[in-house]
Amino acid sequence: MHADTMDLALATPASGHTTSIGRKRWRAFARNKLAVLSLGFLVLVHVSAVLAPAIAPYRPDKTAPTAALRLPSGQHLLGTDEVGRDVLSRLLYGARISLVVGLAAVVISVVIGTLVGALSGFFSRWTDSVLMRFTDAMMAIPTFFLLLLILTMFGGSVGTIIVVIGVTSWMSIARLVRGEILRFSGMDFVTAARAIGATKWRILAAHVLPHAVSTIIVAASLGVANAILTESALSYLGLGVQPPTASWGNMLQNAQQYMFNAPLLSVYPGMLILLTVLGYNFLGDGLRDALDPHLLG
Repeated sequence: MHADTMDLALATPASGHTTSIGRKRWRAFARNKLAVLSLGFLVLVHVSAVLAPAIAPYRPDKTAPTAALRLPSGQHLLGTDEVGRDVLSRLLYGARISLVVGLAAVVISVVIGTLVGALSGFFSRWTDSVLMRFTDAMMAIPTFFLLLLILTMFGGSVGTIIVVIGVTSWMSIARLVRGEILRFSGMDFVTAARAIGATKWRILAAHVLPHAVSTIIVAASLGVANAILTESALSYLGLGVQPPTASWGNMLQNAQQYMFNAPLLSVYPGMLILLTVLGYNFLGDGLRDALDPHLLG
């Protein structure tokens, strides 16, 4: 049998078996009611953010000082802020920033963490020692204070925040991927791939790394929640996304001085941050149940 054909046979399960596994995973996920509700909520939040220009009643930066701190009404469904900007419009546009930061930062952390973890686990020896000691050193650094230092030096643009959060949050993913690579590297299908002459890089990319995908997906879903929370904290401290650009974090910062006059200004972004972070955490729990390999037994 040709090597490429053998590789395909090793890597590709029967379609009927794949369908059966997919159904089992969906049933396992659907049993977790919190995860299903979280998925629905997150879909609603993300769709609202994407469609913000179409559904927001006003521009997020449109001010009306004479209409400042208005209570919810037919004209402004969630009221107005301290300079008369429509709160609902700012929440919708703020969702775009907060979610983009969370998702893009996780993409960076997953790429770095997967690369480091895969190389460390598969090649072992000195490669493993060097990469894991570097990972340990990164984990020993107080990440939040490092973020504060970098953003103080380079400013709080959206791009800078994404990169900084991404390159300081890959360590746990690297450790998880390394564990999965070590687990599968000694199995029979890897030995068979070596026997037919597959290169190390082909074995890693085509046969071993795909087995870590479920772990990466779960870690990424939890990582988005952490990135959103980090961006919100940085913006709340004034080092994240800068006004007049709206994000949930800087909306919360602006609202703190009106806690007694207009408490709803802090409730809206605070609740969205809380519910979105909880939603991603519950979604991660549901995915962990659905992707559990014991499910396939």
